[in-house]
Formats: sequence, structure tokens, C-alpha cells
Amino acid sequence: MSVRKFLTRSLLFIGIPLVCLALGEWWLRSRLFGDDPAYASWRDPDLYSWRYAVDGHTVRSDDHAKLAVRWGHLDLRRDRPHALLGWHGDLDSLTLLPTDLDPKDPRSPLVLLGWGWERHHVVDELMRDTALTRQHHVVDLSVDQFALDQDLLLLENTRAALKGATVFLWVDLDELDRLHRSFMDRPKPWFTQDVYTGVIQDVPLPADPQRYLAEHPADPGLYAYHLFRSRVLQDTVMSVSALESRERRLCELAKKLLGPTLHATATEGLQVIVLLEQATLGELSDRRRWAVHDVCKNNATTSHQLRPRLGLSIGQVANMIARERTLDPLSSAVSPLDSLMSALDMPNERLTPLQQRMTTILKDANWLGLVREKARKEGVPLVIMLERDARYMVEHDQSD
Repeated sequence: MSVRKFLTRSLLFIGIPLVCLALGEWWLRSRLFGDDPAYASWRDPDLYSWRYAVDGHTVRSDDHAKLAVRWGHLDLRRDRPHALLGWHGDLDSLTLLPTDLDPKDPRSPLVLLGWGWERHHVVDELMRDTALTRQHHVVDLSVDQFALDQDLLLLENTRAALKGATVFLWVDLDELDRLHRSFMDRPKPWFTQDVYTGVIQDVPLPADPQRYLAEHPADPGLYAYHLFRSRVLQDTVMSVSALESRERRLCELAKKLLGPTLHATATEGLQVIVLLEQATLGELSDRRRWAVHDVCKNNATTSHQLRPRLGLSIGQVANMIARERTLDPLSSAVSPLDSLMSALDMPNERLTPLQQRMTTILKDANWLGLVREKARKEGVPLVIMLERDARYMVEHDQSD
């Protein structure tokens, strides 16, 4: 066979399937983005976007939300757009502070930051607590649907006006994956990882969300491939390796965003207390919690684990503030390993529940060997891994 005939046949062998695929993709898109009701069942965002579960919580992508808006499954929110934050709730668009805030108020400011305060309806209770408001003026910076990156941006742009404040930052670990999102029911800022921190992307955001969608449409790739994958192969969940990679990058991004913020607020005289809410339990959920807890520890920041989905009562918050602005003993920084070893002979009643379980591990050579091996594999100090195992036991006991 001549070279010319071989090349001709090769081009036909490769070209014909490509042409058929292109025609099929064009036909499918014309039906998906047309008005023919016969293909309404095909206009399902789940068919064309990857997703995965973190111990029962489903993580979806920007493409899912964008297609949901395009096909009328999700309303596009246009209320109070903001070029930096995406939206800003009832806060002043210029100062990003509550409109009724009095800068001359002599009381100590108590700042509520994070969506959880609003979602659990704690803000109004705090405002009505006369014992609390006698010494503190409550500054409500909680904004509906905000992700952690938006909360940290908000704190960065308001901390100069909040000198001497105590900031209670509510972090919902089940929703931590919003850090990877640039669009939900409206556009939001997002960050990529740098060496030491995150780099903000896509700002300033356009005032018209529809314009943002036009400039950043859904891009899942070949719709024909996704339809075949979902309908024929029943392959709808992201692979384990892709899931692991995505969660690992998520934890690293959370550290690189939260760490510099905690350091900067401390140098400017603000005290930050982090409240960790988490309803899911499992290995991936633990990684998210440990990532945030470790960065709090490294910055000498108090963190407190809330019981799943119970939120906080007004009495709990008031007690936190009354106890010299600290939380319970479980949130205190772990002693260095040497100090912990010296506590082995101390009676249990003189140790916190967390210290009791850590000393239990230290007294068990086999258990300690397993913890030491896990610390080596993950590249963390032994005392950090000791605390993780002990904290897991404490949290498990509390949930029983």
C-alpha cells in the first residue's frame, strides 16, 4: 500500500467519527438549549456535571448551578450586587458595616461573622440580651449564604473600624467546599492557591449577574459524552482519586486563606474565636475539621467544636463571653509533648477530657505506635496527631 493511500484511509478512519461526533454534539446542544418540551428530561444539571459526597454531604460544581439557572431550575439572584464580595446583605455598600453602627459607642465591640449566626437565628437573641449589650455592642456581619472566603474578605475590609473587637467567626465545615465555587445562585469571588496565601480571581464582579454568566458560561465539555456517561454507563460520581485530590486542595486553600487572616487580625489587636459547625462524621469530614483546627492552633486562636446542627443558645454565647472571652477546656491549645508526659501520673480529675484521652494513648504502647505511624505518614508532629485521635474520642463520646 502506498503512503498516499495509507494516509487517506487513516484520515477517513479518524475524520469520519470526529465529524459524526461534532454533528451529534451540535444536534444535542440545539435540543438542550432550545424550547422543545420533548427533551425536558434531558435538561437536568446532574447529567452534565460531576459531583461527589463527603460523608453524606453532596459537593457540586459551578457548572451544575449555571446549567440550573439556564434551564430554570434555579433562580438567578440579582439583589444588592457587590464588586468584591458578590453581595453584602443589609450591610452598607461602602463601609461594609451595619448601617446603624455608632463608631463613638464606648462599649466593647462583639463581632458576629459567618452565615451560621443568621441561619440559626442567634443574632436577634443576642441583641435582646441586656446583660450582654450592657458591656458590648453587637456588630452583626453575618451575611446570608456567605462562604468562608467571603467572610474573610469582609473581615479584611472592616477590621480597621473594629479595633479592640472580639470576633466570633462561625465556620460551617460541611459547606467548606464553597471555597472552590465561583458561582452558586449568583457570582462570588474565589481564590487560587499561592505559596503562602490565596490569590483572588474574577474581581471586580459585574453588577449584572446575567453578564457574568454570559462571560463565564457552563463548560462541562462534550454534552454527548456526559449524557452517555450518565444515562448509559450510570457513572455519576467523581472517582475516588479525583475526590481525594479535590479535598486535599480544599483543605490547603482553607489553611492559606484563614492563616494570614488570623495573623493579621492578631497584630491589629482583634481577638478571633472560631466556632466550627459540622453535622457529618467520617474521614473526609475529619480532614476538613483538622485542617481548620490546626491553622487555629498555629496562630494561637481559640476554636470550639459545636455539636452537629444544634447551633448555639443565647446562654452558651453569653457564657463564652463571660468566661474571659474563652471557650471550654477542649478548645485550649494542647500542651507540648513534654508537659503532657509529665501529666501521666496526675489524677484524671485534674485533667481536661481531652488531656485524659491523650494520656490514655501515651500509656498504651501499641496505640501510641499507631498514632506515631499516622503522624509520620501525614507529616505532622506527634502531639498534633495525638490531639486528633483524642479529640475524635471526645467528640464521639459527646455525640452518644
